[in-house]
Amino acid sequence: MTQDQPLLAVQEALKQCFPVVEEQQGLWQSALRDCQPLLLSLSNLAEQLQAAQNLRFEDVPPLRAFPDLKERLRRKQLWAGDTVLDKLEERLSALLKVRDTVSSHVEQVLQTYEQHADTIGMDGVLQASVVSPSVADMLEWLQDIERHYRNSYLKRKCLLSSIQWGDLANIQALPKAWDRISEDEHQTLVQGTGFHLCLHVCFLSLCLSVLQRCPCSACIFFINLMFYVPWRGDMPQFFSLPIPDTLLNVSFFLEE
Repeated sequence: MTQDQPLLAVQEALKQCFPVVEEQQGLWQSALRDCQPLLLSLSNLAEQLQAAQNLRFEDVPPLRAFPDLKERLRRKQLWAGDTVLDKLEERLSALLKVRDTVSSHVEQVLQTYEQHADTIGMDGVLQASVVSPSVADMLEWLQDIERHYRNSYLKRKCLLSSIQWGDLANIQALPKAWDRISEDEHQTLVQGTGFHLCLHVCFLSLCLSVLQRCPCSACIFFINLMFYVPWRGDMPQFFSLPIPDTLLNVSFFLEE
């Protein structure tokens, strides 16, 4: 084994992992979007249940002929609510699958690194270039990603587990509570740019492929911005930068 092979093995594991992360992030966001209308439906049902509980059916002359109407209505509303809860459980299972998939791939990368850590050495792990961040940084980003999914899933699972039909006020507040989780996560990601950057670092393998065939200065310049500008805390400016035409036409280079 040559001196560079251990480092290349870890870099290859990283290049294979980041596209998986991007794919799983898409599935995660899709599941979260599916949850929003379900939570609103559940909140509306809780509001209807509360209104039905507060209504004295016997005081409404047209309803006196139906003494069991209140209970029948309640059963129907609870059945509809349980149906929505089942759909939310399906979406929660989708989030769990994403969490487990990401954790599995991150674990594989870490295992690959541990196998070669002694051979690579500290200098190799910390070495970065104009076309690639250091292995240490990318490993840290992956761990940030895995931690994010783990914590986010746990918070959402705990929130849904707190649902009890005896606490209608809590159910009515579910959409706002769910949104607060997302808002808190967004704030965390803004403060810690590592994870946010990782969602875009899947460009790395694509850019490296381009550079191997066409080491043009435009690509190198863009990758420099991609990996180093966020490290200086200039995340807002970075994401407002236009993507060079060189990368927009990347398929041209890959087909040659």
